[in-house]
Amino acid sequence: MSSAEVTETAPGVSVVIPVFGNERTIVRALDSIDTACRVDPSDFPVEVVVVFDGPTDSSDVLVAGWGARSPRVTVRSSQKAHSGIASTRNAGIALASHDVITFLDADDELTAERLTLVPTLARNGSEVVIGVQRVRVENGAAIPGPYVPTPAERRPQFYPTAMLVRRSTLRQVGGFNPSFSVGDDVDIVMRMIEAGVRLRMVTDCVAIRYFHGDNASYDQPSAEGDFLGAVRSHLMRMREKIR
Repeated sequence: MSSAEVTETAPGVSVVIPVFGNERTIVRALDSIDTACRVDPSDFPVEVVVVFDGPTDSSDVLVAGWGARSPRVTVRSSQKAHSGIASTRNAGIALASHDVITFLDADDELTAERLTLVPTLARNGSEVVIGVQRVRVENGAAIPGPYVPTPAERRPQFYPTAMLVRRSTLRQVGGFNPSFSVGDDVDIVMRMIEAGVRLRMVTDCVAIRYFHGDNASYDQPSAEGDFLGAVRSHLMRMREKIR
């Protein structure tokens, strides 16, 4: 598939998955989408948009094989030079063909509950719906401090992988900021709020998030630096508005 931007959108949902060295988990992530489609056999189309952030392993072969045996889901893929998750998500947005876009990391799982929210987003006038992620731990890894779940794990969380968002909204705020290696999620939510985007918080579990020791979240100096950078940028933009 070409990575050229698709200008016409169709009813349905595009699941954007950035991939960088995820051959161990990518099939699990894709299988979760297929399972969700079986549990919630809605009449809207579902496509998976996989963007490889530089060639590193056999993930592309695994994705191609999965797409060939999964008729319920349309698979579109593209490869680019390695430049980080924010620019990879932006490439996926450009390639997506549907109006509703959601994000899944290649080492996590999507739930059927997320698909049930697609018609809700279309009906109620919201531009973004944000749900809950359930946390699981693999390989005896510890959960990074800022990500310790609440007792019931039923608090919506401002992560791209917990969002369903209109494609027009992502364009409105300029997509993800590639200058952030970890904090692109905090930055884009702040820009959505600044732009007056209508956010709806729900307690539906929309993803299973795995911590396994290799997540970018374990890079605490980068995470803290990006968070402070996003807040600083937000305050500077707000200061400019009131001048």
